[in-house]
Amino acid sequence: MLIETSQSLIYPSFDFETLSEEELQDRVNQEIEKVKQDEGWQLARSMFVQDDKPFEMSPGETAIFNLITRREDPLSQIIASTQWGKTETIARAVLTRITTFPEDWLIITPDTKRGKILLNYIIKDTSENDYFKRKLVGISLEDRTVLNRLLEERSKLKLTYQVIGEDNKIRYGSVEILTAEARRKRDTINSILGFGGRNLIADESSLVDNDIDAGVFRMLAGKGDDIFLCKIGNPFYRNHFLTTWQDPDYKKIFINDRIGLAEGRYTKWFLDKAKKKPKYSILFECKFPEEGMIDEGNWSPLFTEREIESAFTDSFSPFGFPMLGADPADTGDNESVIVNRWENVAKIAFADNKIEPLEFCGKIDGVINNYKIDCRNCSVDRIGVGAMIPAKMRELAKPIEGVNVAESCEKEDDKKLFINKRAEFAWKTKQWISQGGKLYVENIEQTIADKSHRWYQLLNIKYKYDNKRRMKLMSKDDMRKEGLDSPDAFDALCLTLARRTMTDKKSTFDIRFEKSMREKLKKKKVGEFRMRGY
Repeated sequence: MLIETSQSLIYPSFDFETLSEEELQDRVNQEIEKVKQDEGWQLARSMFVQDDKPFEMSPGETAIFNLITRREDPLSQIIASTQWGKTETIARAVLTRITTFPEDWLIITPDTKRGKILLNYIIKDTSENDYFKRKLVGISLEDRTVLNRLLEERSKLKLTYQVIGEDNKIRYGSVEILTAEARRKRDTINSILGFGGRNLIADESSLVDNDIDAGVFRMLAGKGDDIFLCKIGNPFYRNHFLTTWQDPDYKKIFINDRIGLAEGRYTKWFLDKAKKKPKYSILFECKFPEEGMIDEGNWSPLFTEREIESAFTDSFSPFGFPMLGADPADTGDNESVIVNRWENVAKIAFADNKIEPLEFCGKIDGVINNYKIDCRNCSVDRIGVGAMIPAKMRELAKPIEGVNVAESCEKEDDKKLFINKRAEFAWKTKQWISQGGKLYVENIEQTIADKSHRWYQLLNIKYKYDNKRRMKLMSKDDMRKEGLDSPDAFDALCLTLARRTMTDKKSTFDIRFEKSMREKLKKKKVGEFRMRGY
């Protein structure tokens, strides 16, 4: 069945899940030829351009365009894979509607940035079409500076257009963006309740709070049957978004990676790349999380018990360059842990909850020597008690890198996927295990029987997505409140993913490292300054 039991599908109107790739392609090709006779398809082609060509919508885009421009159903829901093109189609449909009928439309988004993207699509299409341009209130065709200023204005969250009725009287249609941020929940609900229109679009609805979703229904109450509510997004959580998807009163449009590929919106090369990123099942396959895999706070476990136990090995045959991750802790319940990881296997080299930070430096030094690890492949958490460790290790001629996992990711692409380095390294750790990485234990049967090994800390790691669709991990404070042990071994394992392998391009740290070594070698005789790897 499609995701969960659902009915009333507008598109696709056929059971695509039972079709092979070739059969699905043939069926979509038939739909592509069929929609070219559709009035909505022809209207969009005459009014909008795409890459300097007439805008020729796919069958899925045609279904979305008609749903909005015709207000076909009072309740509807769209689940479409990311980067498929739904936002631009929605923007063009709303623009067409409000310049034809004197209606107010409210678009609720989880964050301002996403709302601005949608509004900027409307502004761009307005600027490129004289028909829309002359209807925009406050803009004349001769006044180019006003239009340019509108295109650059970042704070603009509402646009109003003139609509001349059959009685030749001027009325107005508008579109307004409302940000539904959790920290402003009360203000958001009050704004929704104060909205006088009958037309709402909830963009990325699954990321919107259940209480805010309830506020939308309270606002629509009393307006009779003449309403339009469309919920759009990806199935991040089993919340109100799943409840309405299972509701037969909602008309539904569904486009996943298979349909997008058949429509020509994706290539196989792109999807293969996307599968290596987090959230593929949600963003592209459009699957809700499995039941029981998400708690009341929308937190999901990063690993299952089956995944962890399948990764156990009692055969220690490492290959590749060794990496070291060190997670220091103050004396107490938490442990100071050192993990070594090779290409194929990871091993806990040291763990103790009674060791002082300075003594821990000596343990790191010993592990580096024992396993012949290049210092450029070593990382330590420098938050809190770990702040002094990088400086101390330099004194020991072992200049390892201190990492602040709370910092933002370094690469721009990663900043869009993860809220910080801790989430990034956690995802890379999951990838490493899913691709065959093993966790060394001395006795697999005994380890599984007593479930007391430190590797089981990986089961405590929970994640969810913020309103910008970035992955975040449950904080250690929140873990303690839930009675979960501090994931010290997991943190140390993650830090082994913070460094490059010897075959990768030099990092900024390596450049600084080598410069420092050259300066020191100028002052000392080479024989007096021994540094492993140099």
